[in-house]
Amino acid sequence: MKTNDHALAAGHSVDPARWQEAFDALMDRIAGRFTRVEFFGEPECTAGCCGALSAVVQRAGGIVSWSDWKAPRDEYPPHDLHFEATQYDDELARAEADHSWRTS
Repeated sequence: MKTNDHALAAGHSVDPARWQEAFDALMDRIAGRFTRVEFFGEPECTAGCCGALSAVVQRAGGIVSWSDWKAPRDEYPPHDLHFEATQYDDELARAEADHSWRTS
């Protein structure tokens, strides 16, 4: 079987900093297409038990949004929240490094 497929090995000819810059630019352009649902509640409780609050979290450009809230039972969900992405990332890093809030 013959093919016309070709492979290219760049090896050391790729500048890692330049590649990272191009990769980051691409991810900034497509990040809004990816979302995730976050559940907020006590670890011992589930959505089927006493309820769970959830939101869709997505990043679009320089903004992180929490939207499409689902609230337990007949409670009113919060309004959509929007955060400046750099400040959001800084706060996540701070919370991740600060273990004083953990209970176990």
